[in-house]
Amino acid sequence: DLTIVGIVERDVVDAGMRKIQTATILLLLFLMGSVAVAMVRSVKLDAALEMEEKENALRTEALERRKREGLANTDGLTGLFNERCFNKTLKEKEQQGEPFVLFYLDLDRFKPVNDTYGHDVGDQLLKAVAGRLRSCVRNTDYAFRIGGDEFALIVNGEVDAEWCAQRMETIKSIIRQTYVLEGQTIDISTSCGVVCYPADSADVRMLRILADQRMYEDKQKTGSSRSIKQKI
Repeated sequence: DLTIVGIVERDVVDAGMRKIQTATILLLLFLMGSVAVAMVRSVKLDAALEMEEKENALRTEALERRKREGLANTDGLTGLFNERCFNKTLKEKEQQGEPFVLFYLDLDRFKPVNDTYGHDVGDQLLKAVAGRLRSCVRNTDYAFRIGGDEFALIVNGEVDAEWCAQRMETIKSIIRQTYVLEGQTIDISTSCGVVCYPADSADVRMLRILADQRMYEDKQKTGSSRSIKQKI
């Protein structure tokens, strides 16, 4: 058997080992970097998912809160704003000093409708009146059901007495148009008091009292004792 012995210089061996070590170190650094990048991406992804979950939760909570506030400010029967919202709106406008016109309305002899046709028809009449009142104002204005057969409208902006008188007559004319409810035709009128802020009063509490007084004056003037017309 022949044995071949090769002699390699130490520098060559050391150079080869250094290459191997360098390659190994670079490989380890690459692997560590890859792991670090993966961990950072995972952390960022988890953080993003957590943030998205929090944002979704906040949006859901805000939506539910707006729904609750909407229900708290809305009349359940007619869908108009309720008295709570009415008082809140008056206070806000007083604080902001914004001019507006308040129409305070009460249906004339609404009770006989309930007595004659029942509360279901009475409720339908209130809904129909609410729909007509809503058509009397802009999207930037407000329509309220204060309670029972009392309603209110707030029209934003500063106007003169002539405009108020004309608009009041228009509103009353719209309400007087015949209603057809469950096969019955009913004619009903409304009395209305109108006041302007701040021309009539800079105190919204006094303004509401004044509107109510003018509404009753209108009721007496127009003769609310007249009977409800029925057309069969």
